[in-house]
Amino acid sequence: MHKTTPRRALLLLACQLAVACSTTAPVTVDDDLDNTTWRLTALPGDPAVAGPAATLHFAGRKVSGSDGCNRFSGSYTATGNSLRVAGKLASTMMACPEGTMQQAAAFGSALQRATAFRRDGRRLLLQDDAGNVLATLREQATGLAGSAWQVTGYNNGRQAVVSLLAGSDLTLAFSADGRLSGSAGCNRYHATYSSSAQDIRIGPAGATRRTCGEPPGIMEQEARFLDALASAALWRLDGDRLELRTAGGALAVSLAAAAGNAAATSDATSEHSLLYRCGKQSVRLSAGADRLQLLPDGPGFALQPVVTASGTRYIAANDERTSFWSRGERATLVVGGRNYPECQRQR
Repeated sequence: MHKTTPRRALLLLACQLAVACSTTAPVTVDDDLDNTTWRLTALPGDPAVAGPAATLHFAGRKVSGSDGCNRFSGSYTATGNSLRVAGKLASTMMACPEGTMQQAAAFGSALQRATAFRRDGRRLLLQDDAGNVLATLREQATGLAGSAWQVTGYNNGRQAVVSLLAGSDLTLAFSADGRLSGSAGCNRYHATYSSSAQDIRIGPAGATRRTCGEPPGIMEQEARFLDALASAALWRLDGDRLELRTAGGALAVSLAAAAGNAAATSDATSEHSLLYRCGKQSVRLSAGADRLQLLPDGPGFALQPVVTASGTRYIAANDERTSFWSRGERATLVVGGRNYPECQRQR
């Protein structure tokens, strides 16, 4: 039997303290923004943000996203309701139309000036020291189920991402039951899929067996696109853009949100409608693009989207002779077969 000496007792106590310290849970700092993704819906003086989606993603003290023109990244701190973006954000250097650049600059300035934030349901308000709202964003959906997309580019199998042939239209829709389908340009196709936060697995595609000759090269494009789709292992949703990438990180397919896309548009719905002036006729397009109203006291129409190669076309649910074809700042209005002068968006 060993006698415990004072020296041995001190050593035992030191060991016990060391073990206790090593098992103490680390101190964490509350961060209500971590692992959240948002889409810009309003800036001061511009309550209906237009153009490419501006987005914001917080994860692991890193902030990233798109200002509608360029991608940016940096670091941030958030404790309680305080928010600080550290230093100048790193950004790509693309040039975009003047209106987009102005909106991008205003959004970037809001991020740098923000000192506080407030979450209001699915909305995020960035604020300055005086409590003024610098930007309003809405939480972005994080799943693919129920979303519809138009293909903008695909990997041609020769380590190059190419755009679509002129006159061709490729689409992709994810259903909630684990199936995807769309048009490969000539044939309709379908497959199964499963996805998690970042990973995606797409099963072998089945397709109809038509042969198309126009535009030239359409059948080769179809085969390359379906091969690229099958190679997807990762996915990333950024506003109205979706990227499917291979396990090695190479871009397989790039897509843009189709009209009425639940994943990319419903989460970004602004409280404000869009107003257009078509000659002497004013019209209001609802924020969800599901209703058109002739102003001041004209009839209203429930709308349904039709995917097109350019712009977004909406047809009245009960009258195919009534349509609204949006091309950003401009639009075409037809009511009961009557064509109105070209519409201009009103600010």
